[in-house]
Amino acid sequence: MNFITYLPSSQKKTTVFAVVDWLSKMVHFCALRPQFTALFSARVFVQKSVAYMVSLLL
Repeated sequence: MNFITYLPSSQKKTTVFAVVDWLSKMVHFCALRPQFTALFSARVFVQKSVAYMVSLLL
């Protein structure tokens, strides 16, 4: 998990949340607003990464 911050604004989002899945060799990129909490980033992680991997297994 990495956060890339202070990027030029695009639709009021200036942070990129990058999650690398080493097992499937995939990367998930999520755009975030500048102020976010740990709980919000955890929710984004579950929505984008975990939910996608579960959908592949079904």
